[in-house]
Order: sequence, then structure tokens, then C-alpha cells
Amino acid sequence: MVDRRTDMLPALLTETLCSLVSDVDRCAFSVIFEIDSKSFEIVETKFGKSIIRSRASLSYYKAQEMMDD
Repeated sequence: MVDRRTDMLPALLTETLCSLVSDVDRCAFSVIFEIDSKSFEIVETKFGKSIIRSRASLSYYKAQEMMDD
């Protein structure tokens, strides 16, 4: 099934409003963890509204190719 996708929501949401599109700001709710560098224990957790701006819209194949390189 990696050669196709099945959307669970209407196209307006999945393709436009909720999709991470490169160089477009999107509202999000983020969880930010601060982790101790020695013990790898979580020191602090923050929850809050944020804005995400994706740098690139990649296919799974392209993303895998970039990670492999």
C-alpha cells in the first residue's frame, strides 16, 4: 500500500487546511521536552500552541532516499 494513500478525512482538510505544505505556516499544538544529556531523563515538559513551517513537501520515497544518503 505504499504506492497509494487512503484519506480518512475530506480532501479539503487533508490536501489543504491540515496538510504541511512547504513554506506555509500551520497552526499546531506542540509538546516540547527538555532531556538531561547524561541520564536522558525528561527534565521538563511544555505544552502549547505553536506555528509550524515545513521546509519541504517530500514523498516517502524521497525522504527515505535523503535519510539513506
